[in-house]
Amino acid sequence: MTPRSRLVPVAAGLLVIGGSLAYFLARDAAPDPAPLPAGPAPAAAPVAPPQGAGAPAAAVPAGPVAKTQRDPVAVFQRAFWRRPAADDRIVHAERVEWVEGAERVDRWAWFIVVEPGDGFRAWLLQENPFSLAPVAGGVPARGAGTPAWFPSDADLARCTQYRARGGGLTVYVDPDRNRFYATDSGRGFAAPAR
Repeated sequence: MTPRSRLVPVAAGLLVIGGSLAYFLARDAAPDPAPLPAGPAPAAAPVAPPQGAGAPAAAVPAGPVAKTQRDPVAVFQRAFWRRPAADDRIVHAERVEWVEGAERVDRWAWFIVVEPGDGFRAWLLQENPFSLAPVAGGVPARGAGTPAWFPSDADLARCTQYRARGGGLTVYVDPDRNRFYATDSGRGFAAPAR
């Protein structure tokens, strides 16, 4: 192999590395997006979100329809991207998706109360896969779709609050009861193009 023919793969590799580095530096330098509203639905939503466990949503025919999932393991997995361990006790869990048509999720929100085992506690707060940071001060107001079983603002104010970088995922740690109260909400997604 001639010195010139070795230069082409080296140059290509440097180009890929340089391009990747530029992308990640630009992405990290960009300001964080504005935090999502505390509640899962904006005030002018065409669907009234559920008020507590089991309350039906009042759907406007042309707007999204609320679909509620209360399977604790499924909600835990969608919230934390892992299965609960045997020593993780899910006290309450709920995920609401406002769906338009057969496949398009307009927005979503989930709420969960977990008595964490040692492994989950260490993973969430020490390994910190969601880049949670302690938040000082006020507690976001409960949104209109917050389930009745989720703690009140006064109860949450006694907890240590962590929020993911840029907003969204919020975890309240109650050391007196060994509980995590967590919630997140966001805009939806469309079905993949076929």
